[in-house]
Amino acid sequence: MATLVLLLLAVITSWGGANAAQEVCVEGFVMDTFCIKRGTLLDNPSVKTLENPEKHSVHCLVDVFQCYDSGFNILQLNPSGSPSYANNFRLDDVGNKKVLEVARANGICSTCGSGGTISRGLRGTFFGTITQEATDSQPATLAVKNMTVSPKMLDPNSMSDGCPRSANKPNTTLSTEASSSVTPTITHSNKPNTTLSTEAASSETPSIVPSSIEICVEGFVMDTFCIKRGTLLDNSRVKTLENPEKHSVHCLVDVRVCYNSGFNILRPNPSGSPSYANAFRLDDVGNQKVLEVARANGICSTCGRGGTIRRGLRGTFFGTIIQEATDSQPATLAVKNMTVSPKTLDPNSMSDGCPRQANKPNVTLEISTEVVGLETPTIPHGATALQRSVKMTICGIVTAVLLAQILNFL
Repeated sequence: MATLVLLLLAVITSWGGANAAQEVCVEGFVMDTFCIKRGTLLDNPSVKTLENPEKHSVHCLVDVFQCYDSGFNILQLNPSGSPSYANNFRLDDVGNKKVLEVARANGICSTCGSGGTISRGLRGTFFGTITQEATDSQPATLAVKNMTVSPKMLDPNSMSDGCPRSANKPNTTLSTEASSSVTPTITHSNKPNTTLSTEAASSETPSIVPSSIEICVEGFVMDTFCIKRGTLLDNSRVKTLENPEKHSVHCLVDVRVCYNSGFNILRPNPSGSPSYANAFRLDDVGNQKVLEVARANGICSTCGRGGTIRRGLRGTFFGTIIQEATDSQPATLAVKNMTVSPKTLDPNSMSDGCPRQANKPNVTLEISTEVVGLETPTIPHGATALQRSVKMTICGIVTAVLLAQILNFL
């Protein structure tokens, strides 16, 4: 009897530990501890940190040592309404590093890459586990496994927060108090407002010819192999240019014959048939960007943990056209940066991820909708395809044998 009791206690303890380590999904504004403690934004002292986090610049967040060295937190709406936001989570070291990576890849700042579009109010969707409960003096600690830019970042009215429907969204005690009013030991450098490199110097509509003017393009990402074969390798009943939203991230970035063929951008076809057309093929940098973004945000064998995109990857691309379209191939886009399109998680989003003044090329005349050739895949796609292939072969053999027997009988 005593042994049974001990076993039951062990099971209960084990279950409790597993439950505590359950992965959660959290969405909110990213804010550095320094600006939370001082009570107002370092880059805009007239703004209270917990009232208007959307006014916090990415520059202040990740360029200023005093800010990014203090660590990052997740601000969420305060149920009481005053102040408007509260400090829900502080991030661990991995989370702090993720914020720097994502912000510098998608933001506009001194240490950011080219093509970023986010200048203020960075919002993120975080996946991780709670490793320390909240106390009276500090919020709960989130051990971060992955972070993506929140759909609400580019479209505040988006119904999606980037978390899967079945995700665990923890109830936490919000902290709304600044620990102290810290006077910054450094002054915030006055830097000129950054002009987006995607803004047109004139009102002319760019044509599909090689140009040094940076453009912004949004659309479905599709590998050349699936375009050429006419149907999706992971779903041979679906025509590639009719339903690209059914193409799995797994097929896109796990299957060698697909990702080795290079990637393209599909956009709605003005003529309506087929529904989509191949507008651009990507250069080597663009192909690499697709692999990085897809594996960071997708669900596949080579993807990181926390991805939410299973099918129909859409991207927002920034780059220049280096080769014009021909009768046999679309224009080539030299990619500087790529982000997940807001339309991936919310197809009804009004935002395509491009800044308002960005150059959006008119590709109506150059869009290619023709399938170059129907290729037979050199490898079967996964176990399911292999099983279908074996079944079809067996059926063929059985049919041939039966037919031979019938002819012999006659």
